[in-house]
Amino acid sequence: MGKDDGVNMGYTHYMYRKPKLNKDKFLELSELISKMFQHVPDISVRSECDESTPPILSDELIRFNGVGNEGHETFFLARIDKDIAESSPKNPKISFFFCKTACKPYDIFVVASLILAKVIFEEDVEISSDGSLNEWEDGRGLASHVYGREIKITETKEGFDIVKDKPVSEDTFIKDITK
Repeated sequence: MGKDDGVNMGYTHYMYRKPKLNKDKFLELSELISKMFQHVPDISVRSECDESTPPILSDELIRFNGVGNEGHETFFLARIDKDIAESSPKNPKISFFFCKTACKPYDIFVVASLILAKVIFEEDVEISSDGSLNEWEDGRGLASHVYGREIKITETKEGFDIVKDKPVSEDTFIKDITK
């Protein structure tokens, strides 16, 4: 990923999802994201880029950003999109969210979070990006490591598709992320 030279200012990741996500699975996602932050401690995250409050990782909300100039837009994922879910209990609408990272360091966490969301929620979530599969490689490696299984990504017309594979070792993760 390139440094923030103005060219990557619009670099954005997208998620389409059901308005109401399973609470147990959402908590699993939150716990994996917390674990992921611990594996890359040299990239700091907070709930907002200019606040000293820690990231929010609960069974209802995931919220984080880089710190100061290392942040851009906040990754914000609520388990229930109240604007859509409350309009009708049987509403089949899809909730949409995006996060512009401008390729800043916390982008690895945004990418890994989206990949993990797709792995956990399967058909309830679709992900895509302005980035290529090559630009998602570090996030894929991190997601595989914290999930404990090799995760493969393929590109489709609609976005990215995910395949869970064999268990991943610590050596594989370190080799992948230090390339």
